[in-house]
Amino acid sequence: MKYKKIALLCLTVCATAQMVVADTLDGIWKSDGYGMIAEVKDGKARAYQISGDICMRESARWERLSSFLEGINITPEAGGQTALLAAPFAQHRIRVHRIPALPAACARPAENTPLGNFDTFAAVFAENYAFFDLYDVNWPARVEAARAKVRPDMSDTELFRLMTGLLAPLRDGHLELNGRDGRKKLTFEPNIGRTHRALLKHAKAIGRDREDVVDAFHEAYWKDNIRSDILQGGGVLAGNKRVQYGVVNGDIGYLALVTVAGYSRSKPDPKRDLKAINEIMETALQGFRRAGVRAVVIDLSVNYGGFDFVSRAIAERFAAERTHAYTKYAGDADDPIRTRVMLTPSDGTRFEGPVYVMTSNVTISGGEILTLALRALPNVTHIGERTRGALSDVLDKTLPNGWEVSLSNEVYLDSDGIAWEGQGIQPEREMTVFPEGNPAAGHLSVLRQVLGSI
Repeated sequence: MKYKKIALLCLTVCATAQMVVADTLDGIWKSDGYGMIAEVKDGKARAYQISGDICMRESARWERLSSFLEGINITPEAGGQTALLAAPFAQHRIRVHRIPALPAACARPAENTPLGNFDTFAAVFAENYAFFDLYDVNWPARVEAARAKVRPDMSDTELFRLMTGLLAPLRDGHLELNGRDGRKKLTFEPNIGRTHRALLKHAKAIGRDREDVVDAFHEAYWKDNIRSDILQGGGVLAGNKRVQYGVVNGDIGYLALVTVAGYSRSKPDPKRDLKAINEIMETALQGFRRAGVRAVVIDLSVNYGGFDFVSRAIAERFAAERTHAYTKYAGDADDPIRTRVMLTPSDGTRFEGPVYVMTSNVTISGGEILTLALRALPNVTHIGERTRGALSDVLDKTLPNGWEVSLSNEVYLDSDGIAWEGQGIQPEREMTVFPEGNPAAGHLSVLRQVLGSI
């Protein structure tokens, strides 16, 4: 449910494609960071991913670009030799440069062999991953030791385990490796968070399927705790059942969001999701105004992320003036663009009184961006547990055998210039939201305590 990567994929592929609107922009373009190359000619293009000396064509043939043009913003620079690209609703830009020719590596496809896949995997991380120093990992040394174990006859499962051994020390909530060995699906995530690790441990202990245990946790959190107990069955369920809100204790507004995307359908859609969240926030805040609420609690204790621009749209409903929310840049760029992302007070209904945002280790990705944006406002108090610490957008890469790798290449800094990647955003008032023994009951107890103290 890490939807942040959707916008990034559109940005790196679709935006480069729009350059064909002018014949003078035909040519070969390489992104600064992100490891993307686009070859553009006569209204068509084909994309490559480049990592050091390894290049892979992402499409087998030239593709028409008309279906990718809508909403992409392109600003030419330097006499047409560079350009800035932005996805719909994005404040951040990616710079692309003209290069004279495709790198020689692009004429030599990476081999679909154990060694070819391993070398591509290692190169992708060496070129694009931004946080080796944060996790104190000497990637070249670890790769050298692991590469010596690659055999021409090793099975897919053996190769997968070798790769996951390299990833394990990177306790990054946005890292993921997905592959197959025949019909068997192979998946690895080095950091699923403390609460989900506890749920997995409990599932093993009682002999139940992990998904069943996680579903039961979500059911208790979303329906028993919030809908039945806190909102007493009188709240509003909206946004494709991903948002709940209502008035608690007569004069406290309560808003819970489990994602910041997917509000209008099962899959994310930037325009629909932004329209949906603006309608939801307008209705909710109008209701809070009629009830005369004196404070609002925003519960992000379980939030699996989504779109940054949706997070900003929510935060702007609580802003009294234009505010610097956070700064972001590509950690793998040679000359990174540092974008100061701003909040502009919404033209719709706003609440400028006291706001309390509640987080946990199950607050991740776009949920953490919403936390950053809210914390930048003077009327907001952050309570609960540290967030997961996986703020970067997700950069997806593909290996020659079709396995997919997701990694973090962007750096986010809060309004004070602090990077919370890896450690999680620390609340002003720390409280254990999801104790390992009974996480759902712990959440309800803490939420009642918070509501009673306002």
